[in-house]
Parts: sequence; structure tokens; C-alpha cells
Amino acid sequence: MDGVAVTVTAQRNEGRKSRDFRLFVLGQCATALGSSFTAFALPLLLYRQTGSPAVMGAGFAVGFLPYLLFGLLVGALADRYERRRLMAFANVCSCLVLLAAPVMTLFGPVPVGVYLAMGFLLTTFRIVTGTGTVTVVAALAGKDDLVRANGRLQAGTSAMDMLGPVIAGAAVAVVPAVDLLLVDATAFILSAVTLLLIRTPLTPDREQPGQAAGDLRGRMRELGAEIGEGLRFVLGHRVLRSVSALMVLVNFVYAGAPSQLVVLAKTHLDAGDRQLAWLYAAGSAGIVVMSLCAARISERARFPVLTLGSLSVVGLCTAALGLVPHYTAALFAWAGVAAFSALFNINALSLRQRIVPDRLLGRVTTTSMVLAWCAVPLGGMAGGLVVEGPAGVGAFYTGMGVLLVLLALGFVFSPLGSVKKVSEIV
Repeated sequence: MDGVAVTVTAQRNEGRKSRDFRLFVLGQCATALGSSFTAFALPLLLYRQTGSPAVMGAGFAVGFLPYLLFGLLVGALADRYERRRLMAFANVCSCLVLLAAPVMTLFGPVPVGVYLAMGFLLTTFRIVTGTGTVTVVAALAGKDDLVRANGRLQAGTSAMDMLGPVIAGAAVAVVPAVDLLLVDATAFILSAVTLLLIRTPLTPDREQPGQAAGDLRGRMRELGAEIGEGLRFVLGHRVLRSVSALMVLVNFVYAGAPSQLVVLAKTHLDAGDRQLAWLYAAGSAGIVVMSLCAARISERARFPVLTLGSLSVVGLCTAALGLVPHYTAALFAWAGVAAFSALFNINALSLRQRIVPDRLLGRVTTTSMVLAWCAVPLGGMAGGLVVEGPAGVGAFYTGMGVLLVLLALGFVFSPLGSVKKVSEIV
């Protein structure tokens, strides 16, 4: 009888986790739809106000600075506190940030600095929700179904990313672009509600609960020790260390691609606002298709083929954007860039979730983010300066693509080459 009771309890827990995972995906899809409005509106507002590739690059760089400033701290906090409430709090804060610009328009033009500050704050809270997402998926899906779960989540959110710019591109013809931010503000509240409805306990496992010192100095010392533990895990693991090294180089080279997409569309492709929206949507469509196929592809190919092969295709498609100044060709090229970037990211993320203990997952996730994205601000700024130079945006994308292919070839004999399929890793 005890065995039957245990089986029934296990089935109930699995059913609850399945229900909670669907609820979590629903909330993340709402956030993705709203964020796609903001991702379309903020660069457009900056471009309309300044017309400067350097400012576009600066905006992209400022949006990544919080990862360097707060990433390690947020990772440690995510391994200490209940993740649903932490993410819900971050969503509410993001909502308040997004309301700032629409409210300021009631009193006059919004300064460029306000948009840059909004990007900085939104990224700060996105670190919390992004770290929480990694840990929540690992808790709700289980170690044996990570690629499929990550693929489903990626497909759902990317479908919203695809739909959002199309709606935003049509809406911007009849409403001010700044008002599109209100959609994202609403979506963050909806996501916070879905998080609070999840019933599965998502408090991380801790080896020594209740050991925090009572005084502030002791707590900060313990927090620093926990951050150091996550950093040592990443740097001490040969595969995670190799992935981080690859991402530092890739992100420095590639940072200019998304930051200068508006400039590419407006000057190289002669695209209007609605065509720009479809370009964003094409990238999201590529992610949706690849996310749905990621689990099957991952079962049939080794990790090095998936990662380095995907990176090579990203490089070729990026080069094509600069070589072929034709709007229709650019739609397919950008879809390819986004799709194979997603394949790389899903497998790298699943690898991390599988091999990292739950109690360290928040810290390892943000440590990996900080190490991988530390070069993004420099790459974004450098990209803006290169595009403003004599070479122009077309040559910039072509050169970027060539460098990405060379990076993929350079890591063929790194520790990445020894990794098996993600699903076979213990």
C-alpha cells in the first residue's frame, strides 16, 4: 500500500509540474509579446531622434551593462530566495519603468537619456527574470526533458516575438511609437500574475540553510563566498569554460548585428517602418521553426556539430545581409541568423541545466552570462563607430559574418569537441 501511495503522490506531483509549466510558458509568452513591442519601439525612437549609428550602438551597449554590474549578485540572490516571487517583483518593476516615457510625453519631448536609462533598468530586471527562467524550467521539466522543454518555451516566446513587431509596425502608423511601450507594461503585470499562480515549490535547494550571519557584514561576506562558488564552478569546468570563451569572442564580433539592424534596414535596404517590422518578425519566425525542431536535431547530432555548425551558418547568413542589398533576401538571411543562433543557445542552455546542481544553477547561469556578455557593450559601441566610418553598414555585416565563421573553425579542437549529445550527459 505504501508503494501505491508513493506512486499516486508522484503522479500528482508530475501533473502539478506539467500544469505549472504550461502556466509558466503562458506568462513568458505574454512577456515576450510585450517585449517585442519595446524591442521595436525603443531603437526606432532613438533612430528617429538622432539618426546616428553611434547612438544606436551606445543604446545597445547600455542595455547590456547591467549584466556586468549586477549579474553575479543577481545569480547569488536567485539561489537564495523563492524564484516565483523574485521574478514577479522584477516584472512589476519593469512595468513601472515602461510607464515613464509615455507619461513624460504629456509634458514635452522625451530626452534621449531617458530612453537609455529605461534600457538599462529593463535589462537589470531582465537579469532576474532570465535567471529565474533557467532555474524554473530545470525544476519543472526535469533533467531528462530539458532540450524539449527549452525548445517549447523558446518556440512559444519566439512566436510572440514574431507577432509583436508585425502588430507594432502596423500600429505605429496610427499611434505614437512611445505608446507601444504601454503594451509591454501590461504584459509584465500579466506575467507576474501567472508566476504567483504556480503551485510547485521553487525555492532552491541549499546545503546549509539558515547559516547566514546576522550582521550586514557577515551576510555580504557569505554572499561574496556564494558568488565565488559559482564563478569557480564555471572556470573549473572545461566545457563550460570553453563555451564561455567562445561566447566572449562571438558576442564582441556579433554585437553590432542587432544594434545596427535599424540602420541596415533604413539605409542599406531602403525599408520603411512596416518593412522593418517584418524584418524583426522574420527573425522570430526562424527561431520558432528551429525551436520546434531543436529536440529532434539534438538527438541526431553531437554537441560540437550543433554549436560550431550553427555558428558557421549564422556567419554565412550575416555576411549575406551585407552582400545582397535586397529586402526579400534580407528577410531569409535574418531568419537564418536568428534560427541557428537559437539552436546554439538552446543546446548550450540545456547543457548547463543538465550538468549544474540546482543549488548552483542561478549563480552559474549569471556567471556564464557575465563572462559571455562582458564583450557586448564594447562590441556594440565598436559596431556603431565602424558603421559611421567609410566602410558603411553593408561591409560591416559582411566582415562580421566572415569573422564568425573563422571563430567556429577555430574552436573545432577545443574541449567542445569532446562533448556527447546533451541528453546523454550525466
